[in-house]
Amino acid sequence: VNVASQCGLTNSNYTELNQVYEKYKDQGLEILAFPCNQFGAQEPGNNEQILEFACTRFKAEYPIFDKVDVNGDNATPLYEFLKSSKGSIFGDKIKWNFSKF
Repeated sequence: VNVASQCGLTNSNYTELNQVYEKYKDQGLEILAFPCNQFGAQEPGNNEQILEFACTRFKAEYPIFDKVDVNGDNATPLYEFLKSSKGSIFGDKIKWNFSKF
């Protein structure tokens, strides 16, 4: 999930991610959060600030990775793979924050 701390979708998505994680973590569900500042500059903090925000405000218990690009020349290889996977609904680019695979 590409996450952002200053998006209008932040509160609802972090809350719902936590609920899903709590419900299914014992069955092997993993949520991987990748902060991204490419959409409206809504993740401006540094990695330490982002981690503190997610873990303090939302009590996130799943991994919060360092900030990444999900589109463009500097897109992280993981997102290049996810976008190119057969059946990806995103095509060749992520459209906004909180896109989930």
